[in-house]
Amino acid sequence: MASTSDTTSSAPCTDQLKDKQAWRRNVWKQDTVAHLLNKDNTIVELKSKEKKTPEIRRVHKALLCFYSPYHDRLLNGEFAEGLAAPTKPLVINAGASVLKLLLTWLYTGQVNMGLPIEGNNDGVEQWHIGTAKLYIFADELNCVALQRSIMSKLVESCKTTPSLVGFDTIGLLRREEDDGRMRDEKHKIDVLQAQVPC
Repeated sequence: MASTSDTTSSAPCTDQLKDKQAWRRNVWKQDTVAHLLNKDNTIVELKSKEKKTPEIRRVHKALLCFYSPYHDRLLNGEFAEGLAAPTKPLVINAGASVLKLLLTWLYTGQVNMGLPIEGNNDGVEQWHIGTAKLYIFADELNCVALQRSIMSKLVESCKTTPSLVGFDTIGLLRREEDDGRMRDEKHKIDVLQAQVPC
């Protein structure tokens, strides 16, 4: 018969294992991606939200589910999509450009957005809008590793183009599409926390 202390000592080990597994989701690693791609060949299709000409992209289910807890619950849980393989592409709440950035990041670990060029205000605005949209989408998916990569890219842009102010992104995003005050405020706080002296 196990003593009370035996059962309590095994609980922290289980919690530590869960914490370690959860942490792996929060950091993109080439080894993890290679392991996931070798583990399962199942492909799912994602469809961008555009009405006229949506873009459909294919992605390895294991990779998507590992870094996106939202898709993990959707495709491996008790939802209809998890009980049987989806027959139609899954529509995501993002445009084609954000979908492409997400998939590029999943496979390479890179937020594939060139840094804006100082002096080109239109390019700077578009860069910040794209970065904010990608961050908001990563937040919807609860994809912490992507959020961290995006924040690193923002800091990098601040270092290379000191006149860029990330806080302007919030106003630009609000003008382009009103996605709700709470998401804007969360992004603003995250930008403030990551801001380095420029």
